[in-house]
Amino acid sequence: KKSFLKGRKTSSFTLPKGGMVELLVKGAKNLTAIKSGGTSDPFVKGYLLPDNNKSTKHKTAVVRRTVNPQWNHTFTYCGLQDGDLNNICLELTVWDKEALSSNVFLGGVRLGSGTGKSYGNEVDWMDSYGEEQQVWQRMIENPEVPQECTLMLRSSMRKRNT
Repeated sequence: KKSFLKGRKTSSFTLPKGGMVELLVKGAKNLTAIKSGGTSDPFVKGYLLPDNNKSTKHKTAVVRRTVNPQWNHTFTYCGLQDGDLNNICLELTVWDKEALSSNVFLGGVRLGSGTGKSYGNEVDWMDSYGEEQQVWQRMIENPEVPQECTLMLRSSMRKRNT
């Protein structure tokens, strides 16, 4: 018989080096009704851009038959280095879950510096403005202090013309 308790127990888990961003997605109000009966099956997807391989993808659970979902789901992004927050963007999109076809885009936001640049390169997704940009700046200026905001969803995630 093999014993799983043989030898000293050591943990192979180590925290990644660098900083961390946590985002609590509480809920949404008055989403577009996609289903007959005036409801949707919404969920949120989050990406930390630039991410070419989608390794930062997070999703909430789907909340069935509502246009006012409550997720109370935390997205956590670790391993951030000094200067990263001025060069990255947190993109959150809300979708209606469809069983037999493609999910339907309901809206989104981008939290970032809004400079149009990431690590010196021009990018179309660094287009945060207004409250999206302000809450990101407050977060940078006040690390470890939770920042709360309510954001209007964009109807498109194409680059804004400012």
